Amino acid sequence: MQYDEHMSSTCEGSTLQRLLLVLPYVQGTFTAAAGVPRHPTKPQLKPRINLPIFPDFASWEDKYVTVNFEEGDPAQDSRTLAQVKDPQLRHSLISRCMIKSYKPGGATDEPAMGFLVPREAAAAAAAAAASGKHSMPDEVDAEGRCIEVPVEALEGDYMWDCEYSFELASKDPSKPPDVLLLKVHDDHVGYCQFDGQVKLKKRKRQAGDEPRPEKAVIMYRDFIEGELLERAGRQAELEPYDPANFEDAGLNGAEGLDDEEEY
Repeated sequence: MQYDEHMSSTCEGSTLQRLLLVLPYVQGTFTAAAGVPRHPTKPQLKPRINLPIFPDFASWEDKYVTVNFEEGDPAQDSRTLAQVKDPQLRHSLISRCMIKSYKPGGATDEPAMGFLVPREAAAAAAAAAASGKHSMPDEVDAEGRCIEVPVEALEGDYMWDCEYSFELASKDPSKPPDVLLLKVHDDHVGYCQFDGQVKLKKRKRQAGDEPRPEKAVIMYRDFIEGELLERAGRQAELEPYDPANFEDAGLNGAEGLDDEEEY
């Protein structure tokens, strides 16, 4: 394609004009961010603390999905959860439950999702309710402040409580995320993106289904090489390319990645 100097100047001029039109809006966002935050629907509320929001570098390599129960409430579907009457304890117990896909082996051979309830946590919730407490023992520190439950606390035996049919909807990379996962730290708020959504619907046992497992055992294990490579790639989304990122992940350099093409 050939173009003369006049065409080039015209293109540059139109680009500059568009930038000049957008600039006031960009400056306005910085001005608004420097002011006192205002609640979008409840302007009478006043912020107690104002924290900046950044990508959560420590958790960006992890995968997250939202789980949507399209029919029913797991607290009512689950026999175990229904026995915990205290709403705070029931919420704590739900946050420790897990879902696991499997094939029931029925006539349709469609995969299903099992809803798993931790035995030890269920017993702890029952004991806390009997003593009049509203939180699990490992959810508060010595001063009564809420703390994050460590991953190791989620290991152990789980009851196979109820089942759902499911649909996994992956995120569209061409669209901005509608929902973000926020993690509050001492001096900032970190955010991560969700990789998709799991939609659950109630499922009835069908003829030919194999018996439900009596229990499931959840154990923590180390990442395998393929998982480490995937996690390193996700972390690289936030950082300039550096082979050391992959070496720190336990890989031999950037093994499996194409070499950069030189020009």
